[in-house]
Amino acid sequence: MRDAGVTTAAAIAERNDKKTNLEKNKEVLLQYIRDNVIGSSSDTLIQTVYGEKPLVYADYTASGRSLRFIETYI
Repeated sequence: MRDAGVTTAAAIAERNDKKTNLEKNKEVLLQYIRDNVIGSSSDTLIQTVYGEKPLVYADYTASGRSLRFIETYI
C-alpha cells in the first residue's frame, strides 16, 4: 500500500516528462499558428522614408489578420 505523503522518484520523473512534453506541444502549436497567419511572411517589406523595412504588426486583433487553416475550413 502506498503512503499518500510519499512521492517516488519514478512519479517525479513521470510528472517532469509530462510537463516537458506539454511545453514542446505548446511550442509546436504556437509555431503552427505563427506559420498560418495570412500575410505574415518574414520577407514582407514596406517602403518608408528610411528605406525598406519589415512589415510588423503589434496588434493582430485590430489588424484583422486571418489564419490560413480557419479560412480553408470556412
